[in-house]
Amino acid sequence: MKGQHYDLALVGDAPGGRIAAILAARAGLRVLHLTGFGWPSDLFWFSSPLCEHLLDRVDARTCLIPALPVQFRRDDLCIQFHGETTLRDELRRELPERASALEKSIEALAEHGRQLQQLVMDRQQVPAPAPVSRLRWKIACLSRGLPTRNQQGFDRRLKSAGLDEIGSSLLADLAATACLREPNILDTNTAALALSQLLDGHQIAPTVLEGLLSRRLMDAGADSHSAFDLTAIHSERKGFRICLGETVAHAESVALAGAPGWIIDGLPASALQYPRPALWHLAGLNDGVSRILAPRILLAGSAGPVQVVIGRDDNKTAIRLRTGFGLSEIVELRSQTDSLFPFGDYTPVLQETALPFFPNAGPLGLQGRNVLRGGVHVAAGHLLYPGLGMTGEALAALSLLRQLGLAQKTGKSG
Repeated sequence: MKGQHYDLALVGDAPGGRIAAILAARAGLRVLHLTGFGWPSDLFWFSSPLCEHLLDRVDARTCLIPALPVQFRRDDLCIQFHGETTLRDELRRELPERASALEKSIEALAEHGRQLQQLVMDRQQVPAPAPVSRLRWKIACLSRGLPTRNQQGFDRRLKSAGLDEIGSSLLADLAATACLREPNILDTNTAALALSQLLDGHQIAPTVLEGLLSRRLMDAGADSHSAFDLTAIHSERKGFRICLGETVAHAESVALAGAPGWIIDGLPASALQYPRPALWHLAGLNDGVSRILAPRILLAGSAGPVQVVIGRDDNKTAIRLRTGFGLSEIVELRSQTDSLFPFGDYTPVLQETALPFFPNAGPLGLQGRNVLRGGVHVAAGHLLYPGLGMTGEALAALSLLRQLGLAQKTGKSG
């Protein structure tokens, strides 16, 4: 690898970056993958039409499994998705007077999200912040009857939905817990994409997906090296010089598929302070919890949105949580989770600190810059589209392909 020239150096393991790198290598580009960090610590691994479109293109559809039940809880209300009863029956049981209007509004938002994804698939491009790209996206949205303002506030959408105050509040909390941000900074497109994922009949098996992407990238001829040897990324007149200890490689383009946890010369640390939810685990609860509650829970309350996953680790109950930026204190978190675990003495342990979301998101909820100073691309959905899971990774993949000039060249694999 010493002294070799590559068309793309992918730094990190995020699914979006790896999907783009596979398609780039299949299109004939020379790819170097620096691996070892960046795999997202997502909890729900929802699927979506856009996600499945890209999984098909890299022959990785076998990572899809039927969606597990998800409960939305707020106070005494409990609505289950993907359970034994339909959403309509769930709403009729919990909110008989508002069931019809709520079902219509939820389905309408989910359909909005599916139409946005179909538009992206048809164009094979993600709208960029540049004025020309924004204008083209607005024209494309207008032709489909979709809102043309990226920042259409979700509260405005709720006012036009015909729901009463209780129904609007419930729908706002459902969308907020689905993408872990407060309703007052939630735009309609992000809410629609999140709800379309929630209603999707599939989810991702992350361990299977990681293995598939690794094999597909190797089969496509990409070189691999440990990312932990990376010490510097320097811009050159044509491309970048990449320092891996005493080894130096060159690349036309560099893309970050994750946020490195160490200083890399030439890469500003402040450029990677992207918004993200916090990650917790609960210590001290007994094994009986996994038999009482659903495996996945969207928990709404006065302290903020919370996502809960109850699973097994080393044959013991393992409970992980995602929380928004405002819910960062243990006392606040306990005030919310005690409604689920009133029967146990447990301790929330913070694993990843939350960073605040930007109130003014870019196209399709883009948070921050997808091209850093110096021309390094960002190809990690959990950095660019936090809260959108694999749909965000798919958007990040298409964005990188567009930057590489491959948006229209890498058709479905065969």
